Amino acid sequence: MIKNLDLPLILYLVLFYTSHTLIAFLNLLRKRSFSEVPPLFNIEELIQIIFVDWILVLSFMILIAAYVKRSRSKNVGWLKLIILNVFLSIFMIILTQVILDLQIITFEDKALSAFDFGKSLLNALNLIELYFLIYASLLFIIYIYYYIQELKIQEEERRILQEELSEAKISILKSQMQPHFLFNTLNSISSLMDVNKTRAQDTIADLSNFLRDVLNVGNSNIIKLKLELDLLKSYIRIMKVRHGAHLKIYQQIDFECYNYGVPSLMLQPLVENAIKHGFSPQHKTLNIEIKIARVSHQLIFTMFNDGKLIPTTQNIFKMGLGLSNLKQRIEKLYGKDASFQVYNIHNEKTGVKVEIILPALKV
Repeated sequence: MIKNLDLPLILYLVLFYTSHTLIAFLNLLRKRSFSEVPPLFNIEELIQIIFVDWILVLSFMILIAAYVKRSRSKNVGWLKLIILNVFLSIFMIILTQVILDLQIITFEDKALSAFDFGKSLLNALNLIELYFLIYASLLFIIYIYYYIQELKIQEEERRILQEELSEAKISILKSQMQPHFLFNTLNSISSLMDVNKTRAQDTIADLSNFLRDVLNVGNSNIIKLKLELDLLKSYIRIMKVRHGAHLKIYQQIDFECYNYGVPSLMLQPLVENAIKHGFSPQHKTLNIEIKIARVSHQLIFTMFNDGKLIPTTQNIFKMGLGLSNLKQRIEKLYGKDASFQVYNIHNEKTGVKVEIILPALKV
């Protein structure tokens, strides 16, 4: 319970209730000085009563604050919280009144047997509006504090996601603007000029469209799958020009998935990684299969390539910024509702499989 305490919140509660207690004390002294109320207690007794009340209420509300923080992290339902807080407010009101009456008995040098719980309960009911207002005010401070904290956390997460998206765009542009990429693409275009001028022009257009589309993603962390596939299409065309018949890419995508949201710039790094690591001296050709389907409330992305296997001594997410960045973005966008796995398979087909599961959310 102690780890759920927030020092700034405790200070806010102490400041509020101390102000209330001080104002009530000064108001009572004013009334005593003008004989508006009879002096039932001397100043020392009055200070002791107020101090005990101050300790009791703040201790109780600090425990409530710790519980509220814990319940919010566990997504406890609002109805349960309302019922619990009504019960706790009544309990605090009765407890405060009982302790007050016990103090009065000790001040009057009476035995504890003189304590009348029924009378204390009646006194508490007579002041229930005031007590409940105090409890509600303190509870309001607690919930407002945690609401503001959540807003700050969400804003920070949005900022981080925007930075990671920008890094993803820059990473993709950097990797594609590397000399070998442009050299190979331009070399392919040059070779095509003599044999197929139309295809060479199409490749130039694909290169232009791909680089433009990466930039046009903007700051959207989630985009429609259809837009993501359009971006991927230009990249695949360029790769097929470079690798010719050695590269074959098959896509099986459920039409109903097109309007569901996916992390922007998600598919291109997956294909790029498959091509980059799939070809090897032992793997002169590469087949890539992309499947996207909706199963219940989830989008299932699978990508298989029959190229070079992942070395068991290496972490695939540390082999390049693309996959690592994508994994982090998926975790921040969906949390535990998503999964991202890359592993070797050895059954009727041998190769590397990528499996991503996302919540099926339309945008």
